Amino acid sequence: MSPDEMDRAQWIMSSGKLNLWLTPTSSRVLDLHSETAPDSLTNPLSFASASLAFSFAQATNFPVLSFFCGLQPKQPPGPATNRTMTLWNSLNAQLLTFIIAHRQTTDLSFLEQPKFLRKSQSKPKYATLLFKELLSSLPDNEMIFIIIDSFSRFGATAADFVEGNKLLEELVRLTKEMPQLVVKLLVTDALTSSKIRTLAELTIRVPDDVGGWRGGVSVRNLEEKRGVMVGQLVKRRKRIESDGVEEGSEGGSGSE
Repeated sequence: MSPDEMDRAQWIMSSGKLNLWLTPTSSRVLDLHSETAPDSLTNPLSFASASLAFSFAQATNFPVLSFFCGLQPKQPPGPATNRTMTLWNSLNAQLLTFIIAHRQTTDLSFLEQPKFLRKSQSKPKYATLLFKELLSSLPDNEMIFIIIDSFSRFGATAADFVEGNKLLEELVRLTKEMPQLVVKLLVTDALTSSKIRTLAELTIRVPDDVGGWRGGVSVRNLEEKRGVMVGQLVKRRKRIESDGVEEGSEGGSGSE
């Protein structure tokens, strides 16, 4: 990224609202977008998404599901390339893979049902049911991260975005319907008309000019900032698991 883009990336990672999304032990939905939408796949929003997803997966034992809309193959729309099903199948596959690898005692016998075994791979209704069932199979107080990056690049047609917005609404609804889980949903670069703009509890709008950050930005600084946030999250999580007491929300300092 350019020096200006690195400035904005550090601004994001230093945001108090990012801490408000990350550190409380309750489900939160965060909408992250820029004053001017990025025109490249290499941008501060996607950097933040990839950086957080990598850090959570490496430093924690939580399910971390990510989907980068800008990296989808450019193919003509049709049943075989349904964007919504591509995203649902990705989330379901990632979550199922995590459960098999890290939650071996989980009962997955429900997968033998035809609606999960076959229909969930081609019909959004059953893909949604499968995702909900997989979430329900997780132990109480499980924390799960879902990162949907560059949502403005989700589809090739207006119909794609309509269905994509329905998918996001479903994910938000699931965060409310499963109080036994802590679901952290992050959506970046959604269109202004996207429902996530109004459904998210927290919004970070990255200005084009983040004056005051220029000159001291480096990948090392960003990695250190990311490491501190993940460390705080892991410490909170361990404390809850050990004594069962939920801590209050903390916002931290930084840009809004």
